[in-house]
Amino acid sequence: MAPLAARSPAEWFNEAVRLYVAAHQGCAACGGRHCVFRSEFADRVEYSCSACGFSACFERHTSCYLAATAEETEAECVG
Repeated sequence: MAPLAARSPAEWFNEAVRLYVAAHQGCAACGGRHCVFRSEFADRVEYSCSACGFSACFERHTSCYLAATAEETEAECVG
């Protein structure tokens, strides 16, 4: 799995969105397929991998991106 420092939280989120479609629920961190769940609640959209524990989300009301693994977490607010 790639360390979070390899990309910004916004980049992780955008890659999670892309691979969710392009790789049949693929994971941006571990590369697994058919293991990512997309959830949307209120102003938060999240992609989370059941295989490796990676998660990337965007909170619309705060314009904050978050990327997390079991070992590390990074956040970035863009607004």
